[in-house]
Amino acid sequence: MENKESILDIYFRDSDDIDRYELLEREIEEQFMPGYKKYIFLEDSIFDNFEPEKINMKLSYGLFLNDTRRLEKILNKYKFVQKHNITYLDDSAEDNDYVELKISRLNSILAQSAGIISIQRGLEGFQKYIDYEKQDEYKDLVEKIGKYRESINKVILNSRVVNLKEEVKKIEKIIYDYAKIINKDIDFIVRGLKINFDRYIFYKIKDHIINVFVNSVIYGIESQDERLLYEKNKKGQLALTFKQEFGEIVIEMLDDGQGIDDMEIFQRAEKAGMVDINKKYTKEEILNLVFKPEMSLTNKKEENKERDLTLSNFYNTVEELGGQIKIESKKTQYTLITARIPLKFILTETLLIKAGNVNYAIPFSLVEKTIKTAKINFSHISDYTYYMFENEEYLVLQVPEKFKKENCGKSGYGIILNISGEKCIFLADYIGGLEEVVPQKINVDNKDYRAFLGASILKNGEIALVLDMKNISKNRDFLGN
Repeated sequence: MENKESILDIYFRDSDDIDRYELLEREIEEQFMPGYKKYIFLEDSIFDNFEPEKINMKLSYGLFLNDTRRLEKILNKYKFVQKHNITYLDDSAEDNDYVELKISRLNSILAQSAGIISIQRGLEGFQKYIDYEKQDEYKDLVEKIGKYRESINKVILNSRVVNLKEEVKKIEKIIYDYAKIINKDIDFIVRGLKINFDRYIFYKIKDHIINVFVNSVIYGIESQDERLLYEKNKKGQLALTFKQEFGEIVIEMLDDGQGIDDMEIFQRAEKAGMVDINKKYTKEEILNLVFKPEMSLTNKKEENKERDLTLSNFYNTVEELGGQIKIESKKTQYTLITARIPLKFILTETLLIKAGNVNYAIPFSLVEKTIKTAKINFSHISDYTYYMFENEEYLVLQVPEKFKKENCGKSGYGIILNISGEKCIFLADYIGGLEEVVPQKINVDNKDYRAFLGASILKNGEIALVLDMKNISKNRDFLGN
């Protein structure tokens, strides 16, 4: 039978075998390897113990179902299963695919809207042929065309960006609900809600974020008595942080629970033949073994298996999106999971500058200060140029001559930047205002253009190259000389 992407909902009822629900979960997960698992609460309830038959809930799996008979055979073994429902997902109707299709259309419209600028400029050239009494009316019409393009772009861009604040509220509610049900007291801290997050990527990873924190609440955060023994705050601390760094979205998920025992991970991996016993592994390499799907089958503890499966699924999704994920942990102290995902779509606020009569855009989040430079403050050491400002020396970066239309002499302005904790100064002939831009990939087979995130059409119709400061700070072509 062909694999069909499905949602499996299992409803519980009161029964003398309800304490065997973990066995049911284990069988389903071993037989069908679901992509996700969620407990869905149909009403707000608070209980001291996990009692699924009393809280009006269902267990929901996303999986590829190829054998309904085998599934029914498993479910029929448990009297506490009241009923189950299978929903087959049509590819054309699946949410994420719909979003992806929608985005491809939006990108096409966004590209086409750039053509409105050409029409607008063409019309401006006809102004001298318009009767004097019609001049004002003509100018109004041309301006309306420009505003119409801006309005179209705004609608398109807003459709691409998720309402992060609203979505995170939903995540918070789920996490707090789980904590109440199992009598855990937590604080859930969220940072970075002001960034522009691509809707498609967010919906790809949203369930994984939830699953990571649910596991933190259930298996990571200790009881209040245990936390007092470790001299911790009696409330478990969870933190979700979003960052936009250069062309990446960074998601950090932190809990201050019992952590992960790296030696226990290594021993399980060794028994399963997953490691070379003659090789010396770093702690980071050992911890990252939990992302391998085989790890979920190497342990006897249900909580370890559950956590491993969650992390393995998260790893696969991040890798599918072209990203990377890593884990840091210290026993009895914390666990930090960091996912970095490259952005195909970036809506970012930038500072506009000119160098050699060419427009450039610098991500504004990196800007600390703008100054007017003085020749006397420049110095040269070996192959590098430095600038002294307020008793601090900054490495000088500037646009190389090959990217300039004309040589304007020594740049008169500087932008002090903080790039991953390292400060430098970027030179410019002119500093403009702030503008949100969407860099479009530069389709030029030239390694020089790796210095740019892309090019973007500005509100005034001109083109700006968006600087990739992460690469520029390591690019000798941009070092001042």
